[in-house]
This record gives sequence, structure tokens and C-alpha cells, in this order.
Amino acid sequence: MFGPYNSRSDWMHANGLFSDSDDRSSSDERAERAEEEKQILAVLSKYPQILSGLAEIEDEKFTKTATELRMIAAKCSGTPLVSLMLLAKDKYWEIRYYVSIRTDITPEILEIRSNDEDWGIRLEVGEHAKTSPEVLAKLTTDPEYDVRKAAVFNLNTPDKAISSFIKKLKWYEVRNLASVATSPKFLANVIKHSKHPQVISAIIDNYHTPMSAILEIVRNDIEGKYHESILKRLSLSDEVMRELSKSEKFSCRKKVAEDSRTPLDVLETLAKDEVPSVKKKAKDRIYAIDLKKKIKLASSSDTSPEALEEFAKINSCDLHEAVAKNSNTLPDTLDELADKYLIYTGEYPYVATAIAMNPNTSSTTLGKLANHYYYHVLICVAKNPNTTPDDLTKLSKYYGDSSYAHISWQVRLEVAKNPHTPYPALVELSKDSNSAVISAALIRTIIK
Repeated sequence: MFGPYNSRSDWMHANGLFSDSDDRSSSDERAERAEEEKQILAVLSKYPQILSGLAEIEDEKFTKTATELRMIAAKCSGTPLVSLMLLAKDKYWEIRYYVSIRTDITPEILEIRSNDEDWGIRLEVGEHAKTSPEVLAKLTTDPEYDVRKAAVFNLNTPDKAISSFIKKLKWYEVRNLASVATSPKFLANVIKHSKHPQVISAIIDNYHTPMSAILEIVRNDIEGKYHESILKRLSLSDEVMRELSKSEKFSCRKKVAEDSRTPLDVLETLAKDEVPSVKKKAKDRIYAIDLKKKIKLASSSDTSPEALEEFAKINSCDLHEAVAKNSNTLPDTLDELADKYLIYTGEYPYVATAIAMNPNTSSTTLGKLANHYYYHVLICVAKNPNTTPDDLTKLSKYYGDSSYAHISWQVRLEVAKNPHTPYPALVELSKDSNSAVISAALIRTIIK
């Protein structure tokens, strides 16, 4: 891409920006020199007058040293603009290069360098954020392709110049540029001048493409050839989703109905679609959105016990878990929920665990949960201060089945810690096979 060179680095080496001695230096040595140079430039930047003087030193008097001093002035942030204007016309390309990449130079200096004999410097001018639209328009017709490319990717380049550049390219050249372009302005212009399928696909795949261009593709794509590929983009606006929901392809409308980015009003329209599968997906998404809102409410400490009671009647494990965790949930509501989660399902009993942990759960409900099949629910029951002495005595003898025998001691440990555990049960636990249970039981017997 850099003329006969493979990269900008090769071009800089070929033009002498890096010396042979630099090439042979280790990375540590180069890093050390770069840091030293950075510190020197930082000090010199405080003395503009010195830098002005360096910029005016002529080669005839000081030969190589003069060039190195002018190079320092070109690099240093404190160099006055008058001196930079002088350095921009220096006979050595390295000095002109460092002037052209500065962020504090003026459009006038960039205009001077836009005519530089070295195309690498013209490329830097084409990429510079301060280059004027007039200069960029001129660079879009530069003899070097990379300079033209840099200019058309610049956000300051006039649309007319970009359009003229695109019209001169073959479709595959436009495709290649569209796939790597970082300029939304360039990509928007490509849409106006190329309808080739591969070009449009490249634009769709490029995440720099503006939403206005994507929207134009959707509206012009009557047959829906690109609709599903557009849906694969990470970001889509509500307006684009709205247009895609009108696609002639029911498979596309179905994907829009499934998509989490689809606005609620679009889902409500798709819920009336003539295709049953589209209609079902839209209704499922509407239900999921509504459920998400309910779960958020059920998790709030501001939600009333009456509202939580109503949420408990809705058939959703996630919603039931949020209700069971809420400290505002009434004992009766928790009792009704517990009845639904005593049966073995093969899944982790999140709801039953949350009920067993809730301080509002009644001793009656905890008595039911003391017979639960999952050991973690039993641990929470053993921890709850509302658990009756009888249920705690029963749990003190829990050794589990073959699946939980190795961890059953955790239930007995919580029983031993519970201040409501009867003394006889604590005496038995002090003879337990697990040392942690024995220690906890002995401490409780001493307290009692």
C-alpha cells in the first residue's frame, strides 16, 4: 500500500528516517534513546526562543549538526509557528515529515506540504485533521494511490471530491475500500454510487458505516436480500429495526421479533403478523419484556406486599425467586410459593432456597421445607431463626443419601449454631463424626 514498500515502516526506513545503526540496536536501547529524547524535548519546549534559533541554523555552517538541531525544533511542542513555517520548507524530508504530523500546525503549513515531492508526506497531509477541504479535494487526484485513499477517508473531504474518486474505481476496488474504511462519510458516499452486491455486503459488515446508510440499504432492498445480514450487526437503530420488521421475508420478520433490540411498538405490530411463527415470537418477546419489568419490581424494597402477592400468582420461576427474596413478602405468600417447589425437578431449587432464607417465612412453611430433597435448602432452614426446635432436632440427624452424604455435615453444623436447637440435640451433635460440628455443638452446650 506504500508504493513499492510493504508498510509505512519500510517506507520510512527506505527514506532514511531510521538509520542503519538504529536497525542494529536492541529494542531496549531504542526505548532508552526514545525516553531520553522525550525528556530533552519536554525541557526545550519551555524555551520557544531557543527553538526558533535552532530552526534557523544553516547546513553550510554546521553540516550534520545543523540538521539534527532543526530536527529537534521540528519535533518539539514549543516551537513557534513562524519557525514551523520555515521548517516546513526544509530541504530534508525528515524535518518536513515531523512538521507535517504535528497536531499544532496550521492549514496553511499543511497546504504547503500537500505539494511535497515525497508522497509519504503528502499522505500525512491527507490524513491530518486540520487539512482544509480544498487541499483534500486536490489530494484525491494525487498520482499516488495511498495519498488519494488517505484523502477520501478524511472527514473534512468534500462529498463531491469523494464521489468523483469513487466513480473512477472498479467495483472490486470500491468493495476493498468499503471493507476497511473508517470514515462514515466515505461509506455513505459509496452507497450513493455503487449497488454491486459485494460492495453493499462490505458496507453492511463494516461497523463504521453510519445508520443512515444502513437505513438506505434496507429501504432500497425491496426483495430483502440483505435484511438478515444487516440483523447480524452489533448495533442497529430503532428506525432500522422498524424498517426490517416490514420485510417481505417472513424469516427476517421472525428474527426481528426475536431480537432484543426490537422496540416494543414494533413487537406489538409483529404480534398481529399473518405468519403464526412470527406472531408467536413477537408475543414471547413482549411477555419477556413485561416479565423483566415485573422481576425488577418484585426485587424492589418499595414494592408492597399486595403487589408481591399478585406476582406470586404468575407462572415464572425467576419472578417467584424475586418475590421469595423480598423482605416485604408476607408469610402466607411464602407458604403458597413453597407448596409449588417441594417436588423434585432436577434443577437447582432457587425459589425454595430463597423462601428458606427469608426472615418472614413461618415455622409451618419451614417445617415443610425441612423435608426438602436438596441439602442446600436444608442448610437455609437450619439457619432460619423461625425454625422450630422439633424441626431442628430432625435436621440434626440428617446424613443425606448417597449423593449428599459427604456434605451432610454442613446441615448439622448450622443446626449446632442455631440458638433454638434443643440441648439434647446439641449433646448428640457433640458426638458427631465431623470436628466442625462437634466444636459448634460444644460451644452451644456451654452457652446453654
